[in-house]
Amino acid sequence: MELATSLLETIKTTLVFLAIITVLVGVHELGHYWVAKLFGMKVNAFAIMMGGIRKTDLSGELHEPIGSKKVVWIAALASFGVLLAGFGLNAPAIIAVGFALLAFVLPTWVGIRLEKLYHLPGGTAIKKLLTYWIGGLLVTVVATKLQGIDQNLLFGVLLGGSSIALLVLYYTPVQGKAEDAEMGDGRIDVEGREVSVQFRPVWSRIGKDGTEFSMLALPLGGFAAIHGMHPKQD
Repeated sequence: MELATSLLETIKTTLVFLAIITVLVGVHELGHYWVAKLFGMKVNAFAIMMGGIRKTDLSGELHEPIGSKKVVWIAALASFGVLLAGFGLNAPAIIAVGFALLAFVLPTWVGIRLEKLYHLPGGTAIKKLLTYWIGGLLVTVVATKLQGIDQNLLFGVLLGGSSIALLVLYYTPVQGKAEDAEMGDGRIDVEGREVSVQFRPVWSRIGKDGTEFSMLALPLGGFAAIHGMHPKQD
């Protein structure tokens, strides 16, 4: 139970931290929006949080189907259920299985799905996961000097590395996009053919002044896109 309590405290601390960052950055960006409007500048978009949801259906570009995303959510819930069952039964073996499913097995499976969906070179997902797993462990070793490292800390580091790696993979289409591309527009290469991929907010509306106000997916702040900020914009 001590491990479960420690894990819940870690999750609570992370959520509170993300909420505070989102509020602080959101207020900061709101200041940008107000000042821009005060001086008669056009604001293309004002968003709370970061990262959109992929709206482009890429199933028609697949050589073979990868299955419904509902299966992924079911697998994630089942893995979390195994972990909770281990805590409830106070069974270290079941807890270890739950940790392995959430930190290694599930992320690897999801990463390979994204690799196939975006037509990335084979092994891209594994390399990305290994990079963030090893990077997280190295940072932990340097920060703690091998003092106070326990299984809960290691699980948190590995799960965090998996989460970041999957986010990087998920947003691959918008990485390295053209400088003059619209926000949320990305592309993938399918056998030498460029395919457009669009990410959109969870919620959005267009204001009377033409500004798109939106709520995005990741609690990591926000932004105000003022017209003319981009070097190639008129």
